[in-house]
Amino acid sequence: MIYNSNIGNQRLDVKSELDMLLRNPEYLKRMEAIGDKDQAKAESLHSELQKLKRRLLILDERKLKDIIPLVDEDELFALSYTNKYVAELKDDFIDVKESSYFPLIVYLLRNGYIDETYSVYMTYFYAESMTANDRNFLLSVLTHKRKPATYHLDKPLRILELVRPVSFSQVEALNHDLIDALLTEVGTYEVQASIMFKELADLVLCCS
Repeated sequence: MIYNSNIGNQRLDVKSELDMLLRNPEYLKRMEAIGDKDQAKAESLHSELQKLKRRLLILDERKLKDIIPLVDEDELFALSYTNKYVAELKDDFIDVKESSYFPLIVYLLRNGYIDETYSVYMTYFYAESMTANDRNFLLSVLTHKRKPATYHLDKPLRILELVRPVSFSQVEALNHDLIDALLTEVGTYEVQASIMFKELADLVLCCS
């Protein structure tokens, strides 16, 4: 390699210089220290990620009314949303906060009369949004009234969108069509698949 200096062009043998560095104990020691530091940081981040995933699962198992006291309620019910990636996606939900029913909504949320299954129940009352078969299966999961594993689902992928991941640990969620859908879309519904297949494995062990 040729480079310019104050005394003109000079030739530098990069390979030779690199070989010398690789024989230098101090250089090797520093490189090893940097590698150890990067490895330790990666392990720390992985550990933190696993903790966050476990926390999400724990929170997912809790009822909404039990989560509300764990956060700043004034901030929660301020109902202001700003997307940190797209500044234009901001909504202060003025129409909700100015409604005379807003205090009632807060009361219903705090006391569990409106909970995390609200969207599913609302879907149930809109006939065009899903078939009767699928609505009945959803309700069987919500009310813990089991249907046969062979019960036919018309749109199992839609069911995957609506059912909370933790609900896949219920025996009521065990359904052939739903399992087939999970196997097909396991990359998208990894958490749901993990929970359901663990439940299946536990059932096999119990019956063996």
